Amino acid sequence: MSRAFRLRPPAPASTTLLAVFLLVMLALSCGVAFQAYDAARSHRATAEAVLRDYAGLAATEYGRIAREDLSRIFDVAFDEVPRRMRAGRMPGTQELLWELDDAARAIRCPCTALREPRLLLVGDLRDGRVLEVDDRSAQNDPSPGELVALVRDRVRGTPDGRYGVVVIEGPEVVDAAPAGIRGLLLYAVVADELDRPTQLYGVFLDPHALTELAWDWYDERPLLPPAIAGEAASDSTVRVELVTAAGLTLFTSHREGRPEPGGADTLETRFGGLAVRASIRPEAADRLVIGGLPSSRVPFSLGLLALTLMVGVAGLWEVRRHHNLARLREDFISSVSHELRTPLTQIRMLAELQVDGKLRTPEERARANRIVARESRRLTHLVENILQFSRSRARRAAPAAEGTVLAACVEEVVESFRPLSGADSASIEVDVPASLAVVGEREALRRILINLLDNALKYGPEGQTVRIAARPQDGMTRLTVEDEGPGVPEDSRALIWEAYRRLPRDLDSHRPGSGVGLAVVRTLVEGLGGRAWVERGTGGGARFVVELAAAAASETPSSDRPDPADQPSTVPSPPHPGATVGAYTTD
Repeated sequence: MSRAFRLRPPAPASTTLLAVFLLVMLALSCGVAFQAYDAARSHRATAEAVLRDYAGLAATEYGRIAREDLSRIFDVAFDEVPRRMRAGRMPGTQELLWELDDAARAIRCPCTALREPRLLLVGDLRDGRVLEVDDRSAQNDPSPGELVALVRDRVRGTPDGRYGVVVIEGPEVVDAAPAGIRGLLLYAVVADELDRPTQLYGVFLDPHALTELAWDWYDERPLLPPAIAGEAASDSTVRVELVTAAGLTLFTSHREGRPEPGGADTLETRFGGLAVRASIRPEAADRLVIGGLPSSRVPFSLGLLALTLMVGVAGLWEVRRHHNLARLREDFISSVSHELRTPLTQIRMLAELQVDGKLRTPEERARANRIVARESRRLTHLVENILQFSRSRARRAAPAAEGTVLAACVEEVVESFRPLSGADSASIEVDVPASLAVVGEREALRRILINLLDNALKYGPEGQTVRIAARPQDGMTRLTVEDEGPGVPEDSRALIWEAYRRLPRDLDSHRPGSGVGLAVVRTLVEGLGGRAWVERGTGGGARFVVELAAAAASETPSSDRPDPADQPSTVPSPPHPGATVGAYTTD
């Protein structure tokens, strides 16, 4: 009865060498992975630095365009104010409206909100009075007095001709204007001979005015030089945001999240202190930087380390498997040598006694001949098992198409085992219908029965009864061989069919055995298209079950078919004297 050997650990030297090799390989892989990661990180840092420079260049260019246009608006809209004031004629709000239209044409911007202000006013900064107003404001717009007060606080001490931009913030939201922005105030201040602010000229614009200007600055002129961006438009290369000093976003060219890297520029206080944020769009990085932004090497590094560990573990497992197989082969050779030595020793001893004439009586010589015949059969059985196992490892035969009468085959095998079973006073009971046939070669069935019966006699106690039975079941024939031995533990029943495997208890008891008998049975049964397993017997021993395809009478060779005239009407007669009906005894 076989099962997995208790596997001994591999040689310490080999395991240590493999562990050292695995650690070295892992260290090399870590080094390669780190170098790849560091190279990618350095490449990415360099590429991001270049893109930041490009983004900073775009932000600076956008800020320059904004300064130029805002300065031109003030120059056109308010340039005549100081000159007219010195001439003694104060410009009115209607003149400011005309100047705003001229300013929009000067910067070539449609800018509807710039041409249609919500409020125009002239105020006195000395006492805060509103001198003239053209009020087109909405409900939530600041009043003219609020605007005069706001500018008065901001421009105390401003010299003649100074102007500025004020982004008026608040919780109100006008139409689709940016959240928190109420409007935009453009103003110019006139001072007297002592540089004291005297007059205010202001234009309050819809919040969309700055958005229209920001889009015009973004769309009409390239933000990167053609040497860098080529013919690509700004909207496919650069993302721009215009933000107030308080952090409110007035304008954004793209709604997706802000990519990195980026650059920034800040307009002067007279232009409202607006901040420009520019960044290179991710899809433009490949065009602007040779090779683009490298992807992360972390997955590659982790994959390399995982592959290294897998290879190392596979190598360790293979070395352990090699050592285990070598140990199994050593045990197999030791077991086979022991099995060969024991019968050979008896045969040689009895032969020497015969040659020396020390067996004087006929009874002694007959007993010696029986022992020689028995041990010869045992040697033949062992050699045939080893040869059969070797052949089965080389090729797997196809199932035979012809049928074999099972009862005749069982009778032949049991008869050949009669001398071996007699040594242990064991009896063999057979319950096989005479007409039952299976699909398979007779020699293969014979070898299956020999191994199962040898296994039952070897591991069962003295005086046991081994039962061989066969029954048809669902188109198959189920053959069972049951002994009265200790049985097979449930957790070992799947492993006992493997080659070179034996139970630890059998190794410790020094029972003879090669560990290939049940492996031969499994190989032959599978070659015949059947299956084999072991289960608990009725008496606590082991019941080995072989299930093969049933054969019809027409498929059975005529030499194997039982002759109906020779068959008894009830049960078969005993094959030799002293046997009971349906059982072979050796007492």
